[in-house]
Amino acid sequence: MNLDVGPYDEIRVYTREPEGSGSYKMQRFAIERSYETVPTDVEILLPLGGKELTVFACTNGLAGRWILRSRLIEDDEVLISYPMRWEMFELMKKFNEKSPERQKEIATIVVDKIEQILAKIPPQTDNYRLKFKKYILQYVQRELVIAIN
Repeated sequence: MNLDVGPYDEIRVYTREPEGSGSYKMQRFAIERSYETVPTDVEILLPLGGKELTVFACTNGLAGRWILRSRLIEDDEVLISYPMRWEMFELMKKFNEKSPERQKEIATIVVDKIEQILAKIPPQTDNYRLKFKKYILQYVQRELVIAIN
């Protein structure tokens, strides 16, 4: 509960591979929100979009809930995510210093531009540079949507 959400915070989940293999698969989830709420707050039931994990624990006896909202870090994201997540974290700190009205204005413009660019990238590609570009754009888009909601 003392976690500050930053560019390197993640939850690791290990799932057992098919019976008899004796191995486990690790999945990484980037923590996007960490907050306390009341038991009647049903926001934790709403999907973030994509593959996600929500963890919650009781606080103050049973009077509160601590929530961690996280999103699956895809395998190819792991290779590029850490340096980029740090830069994005720094940019989002500056973005969050703006007024809510200005944030929505900036986010709307940037998200629209990202959608135009993503529409030009083929959905399935083996080109690593295109995958990288697509990942970065989707990451920025996701961060902006989270910031204004």
